Amino acid sequence: MTETDAGLQTLAQRLQARAGTEPEGQAFLHLKDGEAEAGRLTWREFDAAARDVAASLAGRAPGERALLLYRAGLDFITAFMGCLYAGILPVAAPADTLGHRGRTLAQLLATFNDARPSILLSTGELLGSIGALEAQAPDLCRTDQLDTTAIAPGTGASWRPRGESLDEIAYLQYSSGSTASPKGVVVGQRELVRMMEIISQAYGYDRESRFVCWMPHYHDYGLVQGLLHPIHAGIPCIVMSSASFIQRPYRWLAAMTKYAVTHSAGPNFAYDHCLRRIPEAQLGELDLRAWRFAGNGAEPVRAKTLEEFAAKFAACGFRKASFYPSYGLAEATLLVSGPKPAAGAAPAVLTLKASALEQDRVEIAGEGAAGIRHIPSCGNPVEGAAIRILDPESRRPRPPREIGEIWVAHGALGRGYWNRPELTQEFFQARIADSGEGPFLRTGDLGFLEEGQVYIVGRK
Repeated sequence: MTETDAGLQTLAQRLQARAGTEPEGQAFLHLKDGEAEAGRLTWREFDAAARDVAASLAGRAPGERALLLYRAGLDFITAFMGCLYAGILPVAAPADTLGHRGRTLAQLLATFNDARPSILLSTGELLGSIGALEAQAPDLCRTDQLDTTAIAPGTGASWRPRGESLDEIAYLQYSSGSTASPKGVVVGQRELVRMMEIISQAYGYDRESRFVCWMPHYHDYGLVQGLLHPIHAGIPCIVMSSASFIQRPYRWLAAMTKYAVTHSAGPNFAYDHCLRRIPEAQLGELDLRAWRFAGNGAEPVRAKTLEEFAAKFAACGFRKASFYPSYGLAEATLLVSGPKPAAGAAPAVLTLKASALEQDRVEIAGEGAAGIRHIPSCGNPVEGAAIRILDPESRRPRPPREIGEIWVAHGALGRGYWNRPELTQEFFQARIADSGEGPFLRTGDLGFLEEGQVYIVGRK
């Protein structure tokens, strides 16, 4: 253990401690269909449910993988933490792939074949549907299964915490995979805890904060910031499915209103979706005054969206200064950059010449000029991060106000790709040409730095 590790607790240790000090405090609340309360967990109940899962995994070797197939709700998060309690590496996958064929099933099988889990964790209903895949996925169907909803309460009463190390792997985060070959990012215990601290600082969390999460739990944004960080911070989290949000985005903002939520986040499209699908007549039903930190990440942030959302929902008490555009990726565990909390400060937006951007140059333009693009800042590099802007081919630094590939180094990056040493070397161990500075994570994203802030313009 290094000096910087002193006092760090793993996420499992954090939950166990919370259950002892605040047993009746609210941990998670599930909204079925995004509206009706379908279940709650106090910290004591959450810890007990995770212990039950861990006890049911007894006898398995630490480091084995478990494939988690769940719909949004409390079953997933208790299974995930139960795996961490047991030293088993959870691999979250979308449950809706079980009802589909073609590319979505191919992605699930690619994840299965890469992670090689020794057990599947899910509900009885979803496990029952796996049998229909025997012809296409015999190995998947023959893998051990555990219906965590059938575990008798109290099964883990005699379970005792194991000796955990920050050197251990916490879980594998698989990319959604635009092809049928998703890659598993290895997220370590130490790096996960450091990212939890980074999120707390970047987004101004305190013990009065509350979070609403509709983002998918099998994506890094929904998992790390949406579900795991509330455990670390000890704050209530209200969970609904992404389908509930997509079908009726009003549900997201209604939950923000009902529970006086301070923090929530989503990709840029989520804010556009609210603009398109929430009619003016419903604005009077919403109260967003408590919403202090509205994260916007995981895809390009659009200045037009920030402006229009802030204008439309100002009547509900939403403030433009609450927007927190950020930049991150699964390979970085989550965040690379985010705004520094500053009361009353709206996100910075640069007005640039489009013709210069096409030539990988940054030229500031006047607001009324022709051929311009508005590029929002994605904030400052997170604490301890070093960012370099490089020519993606020569691997040499780009001059100021030139666009290049974003390379990043900090102590919360993923450890590499599961069982892919060559790709790990290429993307996680990159070094700058000539100087040899590194190692850096190559993100594949294109952008630039201006006055210390990160701006994203596209992909390599």
